[in-house]
Amino acid sequence: MEAHEVLRSYYTAEKAFATGSGRLFRTYRVRSNPSGPHPQQQQSSTPSTDGNQPQHQPSVVAICKVAWLQEEAWSTTTKSGGTSSPEAASTDADGGTSTSSTTATKFKQPQNAVQSILRDLEYLQRAARHNPAIIPYTLWCDRRVRTAGNTNNTTNGPNAVRAVALLRPHVYTTLRDRLRTRPFWNTAEQTYAVVQLVRAVAALHGAGLTHGHISADNVGLTSVGRLVLLDGGVPRLKKTYLAADDPTDYLYYFQKTSYATTIMATEETSCSVAPERFVPAASMAERSATEKEAPTNNTTTPAMDVFSVGCLVVEICLGSEGGGGCFDHLGQLLAYALRNDTTIVTQRLGKMASSALRAAAKHMLSRHPDDRLTAAAYVERLQATGQIPPTFDWLDDLVADQPPPPKEEDSTSSSPPVRANMNVIGPDSRLVKCVQVYPEVVHAALGHGLAATTMAKWQRWTRTTANADNDAGKTKETGTKSHANTTDGGPVDFAQMLAETEALLQSLDMQVFPEISSSEQPKDKSSSTRLSEQPVDKEERSELCQSSLTIYLQILISTLRHVLRPASKWVALQIVDDLSSQDYISDEARLQRIVPVMVALLQDTDALVRATALFVLTQTLTQVTVFSPSDAPLIPQYVAKRISHLPADPALVVRLAFAQCMPLLA
Repeated sequence: MEAHEVLRSYYTAEKAFATGSGRLFRTYRVRSNPSGPHPQQQQSSTPSTDGNQPQHQPSVVAICKVAWLQEEAWSTTTKSGGTSSPEAASTDADGGTSTSSTTATKFKQPQNAVQSILRDLEYLQRAARHNPAIIPYTLWCDRRVRTAGNTNNTTNGPNAVRAVALLRPHVYTTLRDRLRTRPFWNTAEQTYAVVQLVRAVAALHGAGLTHGHISADNVGLTSVGRLVLLDGGVPRLKKTYLAADDPTDYLYYFQKTSYATTIMATEETSCSVAPERFVPAASMAERSATEKEAPTNNTTTPAMDVFSVGCLVVEICLGSEGGGGCFDHLGQLLAYALRNDTTIVTQRLGKMASSALRAAAKHMLSRHPDDRLTAAAYVERLQATGQIPPTFDWLDDLVADQPPPPKEEDSTSSSPPVRANMNVIGPDSRLVKCVQVYPEVVHAALGHGLAATTMAKWQRWTRTTANADNDAGKTKETGTKSHANTTDGGPVDFAQMLAETEALLQSLDMQVFPEISSSEQPKDKSSSTRLSEQPVDKEERSELCQSSLTIYLQILISTLRHVLRPASKWVALQIVDDLSSQDYISDEARLQRIVPVMVALLQDTDALVRATALFVLTQTLTQVTVFSPSDAPLIPQYVAKRISHLPADPALVVRLAFAQCMPLLA
């Protein structure tokens, strides 16, 4: 990164990551410098609201991938101080060039490998505008550097190399890390991840692009569970075809490598490269000569990506059980590609619980590329087999990080594509959406609406979150005016305001101290009451559709961790309490998903949130009937230590809540 003036001036490397792209790339987590403008905003800085000083730019975390490429790979680049990018570049003191491009320039016909890659990055950014499941690179930098043994001390010559750097947004985690982290996914979550993955690949192929290396390390997940494709749009930097008898190219381009120590170690990870990419040595020599003459033709096909998706489908269904991917190492993949050894594939497919996902993965893993369908065709097949229940449509809206794109877009705009998606949805706004669609999600998952009492509570919850959201928005705009004084821009009805406040206080008094069923009472008592209040005309739902409520619960509690307003937290706790009483929420989900969040909220700054979290924690623990031996010491060794400070809490409502819940927790 020191070779790039842009990266050195505006970003600071924080940590080196193990990259899933072999020895070709090195991956770093970088943070932008808040004191200076972002490189993409140098041309047009945003003025401040008062017109005196520019607005303060917050620090942004990104991922930077750095590679060293031979100069001979860029054979047709311009000389005499020219640049490989179509945009202008600044000449350094040593005669090299430093370029930074957001790939907003339109290309007629690529003349070299650089312009081909920049064209692909531009197309990828266009596709990302309409599909949030694609995370494109937002910055490209390349610069000639000196090489060891260069006696002329210049950046020219046959041994010269280019330092190439690519920047993309940072995501919460990768698919590989999530599959090995508790709580493990259930069948509904696995199916939802597969559906998101196939849809993302279909959108990528629909834009006329291919990924070239879809693996568990190149698929990311946000904190709320939205799956995204990473590191796409640059398949030309890697070889399309690999020698079947020489693993050097595979280790260099595709094997995961760790730079945590001074000795570069190659980790043995699952392989997901299509079998048709491995060719004999004789054919490899002919293909290498062809690619050297026309480097812009070095690209992958959609069928190769489909095979990689099939490997990920197997890994998603078996990864949480320690089964790994479809091919644990290169030897198994070569045996399947060259000798048609289907032993390992048959064993892994037989362990998959879902028959529909098993059939889809088996078809994706066909040895011949002509036997595979397109990604869009597999989406239709999953829809026809009932693997996309109606709840998934509601969940897609909840996990979206950005509002829907405008229907019409000005194609002549010269602004960078990355700035079109800067209006992200915050945790509080996402929670408002979760509360608003709660009845629809329950009806889509269970086939019936909310009970009469729960529906009345939901109406109060909706008003509470809506008022809090409007209050925060108006406070942000004015800075001084309160929500009560700016409602509808007209005069304030103090009598109505007092009446609403009194009604809200009464509802809080009724729900801060709920009736908690003791452990001696049968668990089905509250369930029978809820069922008696439900509508008679219940629609049948599949088991997959019913268990998808766990995904909604995970989205809710993941958002709850980052919510700022106490009123929104209180409403979210009420919905979590209502969901934990559903029979379709397993005891494992109660212990591994709800309990840790409730324990964390016991340290919240708001007293009402602490008291409500204690009630929900107690209610959840009293409903657990089956637990694993590892969860046996949960209460004495985990919960008891986290609630020991509550008897001395300064808020009276928290001490009263502790006194009411303590007999059930003891």
